Amino acid sequence: MSPTATGLLILAAILLCTLAASLTQHLVSRRQLRLARSTELQENIRHLNYLADNLPAPFQSTDIRHALAANLSLTLTELQQLAPRACSEQERLTLEQHLAEAPDEPAVPPGALTQLADQHSARRVRALLRDLAQLLRQQQERHELPLEMAELCLRHIKSGYHRVSCDLAIMDAQGLEAGGRAQLAAHQYRSCLSKLRAIRSMQNTAPQIQNLQTHLEQLERRLNSSQTQDN
Repeated sequence: MSPTATGLLILAAILLCTLAASLTQHLVSRRQLRLARSTELQENIRHLNYLADNLPAPFQSTDIRHALAANLSLTLTELQQLAPRACSEQERLTLEQHLAEAPDEPAVPPGALTQLADQHSARRVRALLRDLAQLLRQQQERHELPLEMAELCLRHIKSGYHRVSCDLAIMDAQGLEAGGRAQLAAHQYRSCLSKLRAIRSMQNTAPQIQNLQTHLEQLERRLNSSQTQDN
């Protein structure tokens, strides 16, 4: 074999090795991208279920539940296409059925002035509502959610946010009342009553309004009685 032929064979071998290395790198990169996307999708599914399971029923409308279900369905479809073993059809059905079930809405306890039990719970729900609003906006931007449904969901989230803020304000007023600042507490109760009435078309605030109205009337009678005695 002539030196020229030998050189050409060596060059061809080098070229083949380069192409093989490039192809291998491409396949590895593609596999890594698929794995990363699969992991991201699984995290998104956990996030959706976390929101659905931890956001109290009064703050989830039917439209919100449908939006979450639509998001879950799209995410599961992409996951099954990327990594069929990551989610079986039975697992998919279980997840979708769980999200399709409407959560039971607990009644406001007799005499309770707030929907939520304490400030920690209220702040946690507010954070969940912010998280949900961001998720739905992203879903709308990707054209995965009709504009009308997105707007309805966001209005319900906004009203829920106001309701939680009212709960926190009422809890502050209860602290004022317990600390002997009943006049200031009464003013805050009145403000909260007005806000709760403003959102009752979106939130079932009637029982809470009734309890707060009764409490305020009792407090005002005590204040009037105290002022009469002072005079």
